[in-house]
Amino acid sequence: VSPSTISREIKNRRLGNEKLEICLKTNRYPFVCYNCPKKVHCYKKKYYYNFKEVQKDYEKKMKYSRIGIDMSIDEIEYWNEYFREKSKIKINQFFTSLKISKETFLNQFKHFINIFIRDIFLVSMMRC
Repeated sequence: VSPSTISREIKNRRLGNEKLEICLKTNRYPFVCYNCPKKVHCYKKKYYYNFKEVQKDYEKKMKYSRIGIDMSIDEIEYWNEYFREKSKIKINQFFTSLKISKETFLNQFKHFINIFIRDIFLVSMMRC
């Protein structure tokens, strides 16, 4: 695992007191107060990384993301049909508000997607 991945993880999951002034040292690596020589006497916002809480949070997310949908096949088909009909109404309202045809919109959208994908491909090629 690269150091940048670890530092990004620490920055995103650090814990701190939200009421105090922010210390500028926590805006750069290592983003926490563990190695700060002033941490005992500092009255600014302190950040700590609690790996046990982060691990519990991760395990809870993984557990609930794998549970699935507690519905019968009939219920799923009902809701699929319900949302399909609702989305058709909203899409038709969307095109009438744009005052262009669906074909024109789709052509412009395809053109945009092609440009977007080309730009992403070029950026990824430049990074290699």
